[in-house]
Amino acid sequence: MSSANKVIFALSNYMRYKDSIAGYKGIAMLPVLFVHSTSAFETLKSKVIDVVSNTKLRDEFSSVYDSR
Repeated sequence: MSSANKVIFALSNYMRYKDSIAGYKGIAMLPVLFVHSTSAFETLKSKVIDVVSNTKLRDEFSSVYDSR
């Protein structure tokens, strides 16, 4: 986010091009990988998921961890 904000700031303020802007742009464009641990979710699912009365919320929890 910091790199993206620097690029946006430079473009918005018509700043002169510098090599650092290219670096910030490269960093801002890197993909983000969501890595999660399923152990906490598996415990939640097996022991207390039924406590969540909102069906949509329960489904959302499951979709994050089950879809990968």
